[in-house]
Amino acid sequence: MAELRLRDIVEKGTLMGLGALALTRERAQSIVEELVKRGEARRDEVKELVEKLASRGEKEREELRCLIREEVEKALSGMGLATKADIEALSEKIEALARKRTKTS
Repeated sequence: MAELRLRDIVEKGTLMGLGALALTRERAQSIVEELVKRGEARRDEVKELVEKLASRGEKEREELRCLIREEVEKALSGMGLATKADIEALSEKIEALARKRTKTS
């Protein structure tokens, strides 16, 4: 549980810090409208350009999330912290010992 919280905190913090990397649809729309005003894009290209920019931003954002997740997992595994599976296995052993103790009492 602590592993998940730490991962979420690191991921959110990094994404906030690199927020400019990925374009939102609204920001893409704004950029394309500015290009149209300057004559660098045609009005009929707006929808396609916005889609392309927004899609690229979403793809980059997802790639960044994956990279962050991998790096956080590497860092956490190097720290020797117990995983969820480790804790569940210990819980099962404790329950088995408790049942065994109850039977012998």
